[in-house]
Amino acid sequence: MNKPPLNIKILIVEDNEMDTNLLRSALQAVGTVMDVQNIQAAEVALQENVFSFVVTDVNLPDGSGFDLIKKIRADRRTADVPVFVLTGRTAVDDRISGFNLGADDYVIKPFDPGELVARVNRKLQHQATRGSQTSLVNSHFHADFLTQKVSILHSDGGREQLNLTPIESKLLILFLQNEGIIFSRQDLIQRIWGDSVHVTDHTVDTHISTLRKKMAGHAKYVKAVFKRGYCFDSQIK
Repeated sequence: MNKPPLNIKILIVEDNEMDTNLLRSALQAVGTVMDVQNIQAAEVALQENVFSFVVTDVNLPDGSGFDLIKKIRADRRTADVPVFVLTGRTAVDDRISGFNLGADDYVIKPFDPGELVARVNRKLQHQATRGSQTSLVNSHFHADFLTQKVSILHSDGGREQLNLTPIESKLLILFLQNEGIIFSRQDLIQRIWGDSVHVTDHTVDTHISTLRKKMAGHAKYVKAVFKRGYCFDSQIK
């Protein structure tokens, strides 16, 4: 069996074991799958991981999946993550509520696994196309995604290109593209190195330390989050 893409991580929020098993089996062809049974566990998972996609039931033990969608859309770290509603509720009003809250699709149980995978893949492809910008500029940095070059923008209008290794460039560009999102060391290993080489948490810390030294006075924007990982925050004074 082929391994799923390491950069695609899917969260399933479903309390029915049979449906969870069916979803997991189908979606493992798309990416790495994590499943939880309630909203509280979903919120923890969303805080501690970076997901490419969420599939949620509506009727959950501790509340409505619609409430979870509202929380996902209200958080800048997860606001753009695609969310599919998977439920046995067939009323038109329920579908309208889901779409109005920001659901990207509404799938009725019982569902066909092949069709669900096709819908998920289509949405992910659309996300990738929409996000295919070639550069990023904020108040402190300019990143060129094609050349993988990052420059510091000075207040006088000047620009200073950072002398980064390919790994350091990938790390900084990932942070710049995902401001406010906390990446665990394992997230960074999967996204930057993949599974082709053996990389330890210490290796990640070493690369981050070297990157921050090269950023000099701008190093503060790449911050360590205790017991969780690293994130980029341009609002730090």
